[in-house]
Amino acid sequence: MRPIPPPLGADAADADGVPDGVMVKRVIAFFIDVLCIALLYLPVLLVLSLASLLSLGILSPLVAIILALVPVAYHSLLIAGPWSATFGQRMMDLAVRSISGGRPSLGQAAINAITFYTLGSITGWVITLVALTNRQRRCLHDFLAGTVVVNRSGGTRLVFGRRTSAEDTLFTGDKDA
Repeated sequence: MRPIPPPLGADAADADGVPDGVMVKRVIAFFIDVLCIALLYLPVLLVLSLASLLSLGILSPLVAIILALVPVAYHSLLIAGPWSATFGQRMMDLAVRSISGGRPSLGQAAINAITFYTLGSITGWVITLVALTNRQRRCLHDFLAGTVVVNRSGGTRLVFGRRTSAEDTLFTGDKDA
């Protein structure tokens, strides 16, 4: 049986309403995720290299496409999953939420990941500077996907609202939470 994620508390914020430490935690989580993705690349690259070799190079063009999809799939599937966070975000006690306060959909997670990697590679990660211009510390890809990254535990309300009863049931198993 899979462990049930802990309840998502409201986002801890300082006196000005700015989420405590989210920016620093996001940077550290990103580097943890880079290591996780690198570990995922090893078996994928081995399988793809073997397939390319056995096909006498016919499958070689697909290698680049599939390798580009690995980080997108990693972020999309984990952000849309029950924890609403990548492994790095989970280690840093962060969660990704829809601006309505719920768990992001797979579409939102995919938009978030695709725009992060696409715009990040084009702008040289300048897109993350947008987070310095707004109180919720949302990056450009967060705005485009309709998501916000919050501290998983904390003492104040979420900026965008309270959890729904469906989320209470999902996270705690208690229908009366």
